[in-house]
Amino acid sequence: MDEFQDVESIQTAIEVIVQKEGTQRSLAQLCAVLEASSLTPSLDPLVVMPLLIPYQCTHAVRAIRVVSEKANAKEILLVLQEILERLSHDDDQEDEEEQEEKSERLSPTLQLERVVFSYTYILPRVLPKEKTTGQRLQGVLHDLGEHVQALVPHSHPREGQAVLHSVTALTNNLLDYFADHLSDATQLTPCVDALFSLLDVTLAASVNHLHTYLAQRTFEALYPKLVVNSAIDPDWNTGERLVLGALAAANRLGYDTTSLSSNPTLGKLTLLAHIDLQDTDHFALLETYSPIILACLRSNNGMDEASAFLLAHISAMTLVKPHPPSLPFDFMIKFAFVLPSLMGVHPDPPTRHMLFRLTALTLSLTEPSLRAQILMDMLTDSTYSPQTRIAAISLVKESVLHALNGTSVLPVLSPLEDVFGTSLFLEILGPVLFRSNPHDLFDSPTFDPDEFLFSPEPNRLIECLSFYYVLIQRDTENRTGIRDRIRVADMEHKLLRPLRGFLERYNTLNKPEVILAFAGLQTSLERVDSALKDLLKGWGYQSL
Repeated sequence: MDEFQDVESIQTAIEVIVQKEGTQRSLAQLCAVLEASSLTPSLDPLVVMPLLIPYQCTHAVRAIRVVSEKANAKEILLVLQEILERLSHDDDQEDEEEQEEKSERLSPTLQLERVVFSYTYILPRVLPKEKTTGQRLQGVLHDLGEHVQALVPHSHPREGQAVLHSVTALTNNLLDYFADHLSDATQLTPCVDALFSLLDVTLAASVNHLHTYLAQRTFEALYPKLVVNSAIDPDWNTGERLVLGALAAANRLGYDTTSLSSNPTLGKLTLLAHIDLQDTDHFALLETYSPIILACLRSNNGMDEASAFLLAHISAMTLVKPHPPSLPFDFMIKFAFVLPSLMGVHPDPPTRHMLFRLTALTLSLTEPSLRAQILMDMLTDSTYSPQTRIAAISLVKESVLHALNGTSVLPVLSPLEDVFGTSLFLEILGPVLFRSNPHDLFDSPTFDPDEFLFSPEPNRLIECLSFYYVLIQRDTENRTGIRDRIRVADMEHKLLRPLRGFLERYNTLNKPEVILAFAGLQTSLERVDSALKDLLKGWGYQSL
């Protein structure tokens, strides 16, 4: 303690520790000096803060706090703003020596987090207790928010989470300060708005770093019977606690569910997605947030929260009494391309499954005629991936079986109102479903079996044959006309016979790899042949 007789000796000690051979223990000892010394208020922030902010040492946080609490707050603010400007341009034109130095410093995002941490202690000291408080704070926090938006989205998840934690702490700390020092509502309002704006942009910037697995958790809660092995990471609650902490801070700022439900932003969506909203107008909320949700899905930014939000509110709509509302045309057209596209191409299998169920749920609230058109597009539009076009067959099957069983989500006055339970279904979708693609595939002189084998078409045909088999078995009243002799003959002529002939030709080659490759098609065809044989016996025929 005796060796530190002036400010310069303390500042030199900090510089030696940070830039040369310092250890965590020596910085810890120096922190004790800073806490006890009467010289600390006289430290030069321009010297000290640029040393401490990037220093990779846990005790640096303690030193930053002491300096922020005791040194000149206005000077610290100016220095921190200069540091922020440097961080936002940290990757511009660096030579090898600078790169080596950077490897020994904290990342720009973690330095940003330390700046926010310092703000927590200097802003209550620097804010004037006068009419310009709100204006001053708005400028500082707006600038901070811009740097958050620039740095956090591209950072490591843990770093993004750290920034959100610090911004939440800053919000709560300033609210405590306002409670004691700001009684003028005209000054408090801009302060509250500035704080929420910062919290909002921080939530948006860190949304992909939360890893709360919210959509998967929502899906598994809604469809427990479809879950074999949970796809939820056991550490999901780390991000969840951060969001709930931010939500509590937003509530303190006066942003309740009602205020969060208007003027939509990605930050607000993130908060709302983590609230169990039972007594609300689900469709009104979906309609308000549809531009944000669509942007999230298209850009894969905030997709977890956007998917969970859709899943929760659309599933809630299916339970509305006395009967669920239908989703209007304008709403469905917005989502009719985005959801099916993601359903087919997303790289994560559990997410693809969740998106498939979300698509099915959305279609279940769509009027049958519009649903048929959407499914027709999914089956035929080449802009969709092959996986989407194959999955669309399962969606058609689901609609047909619900119509036949009388379990469709939307009420109908009579079975004839639902095209999926009438012969109109086959007239609309039959020519697309129960044909090869192209229709003359097996008869074409340019047909290449190897090309066919490695194309999506075998899997598509397996799905089509599976659907045809189920429909023959389940539509015992022949409401769709699937059991009409003319339709059976048409199916035999246009798909089954050409496919059967193709498989017979290649099975005679006695090549195990060929037989194995087409085993799925062979099995599906045999099931259909068996079902049709039983059907023909019921008619008193041996064959068509």
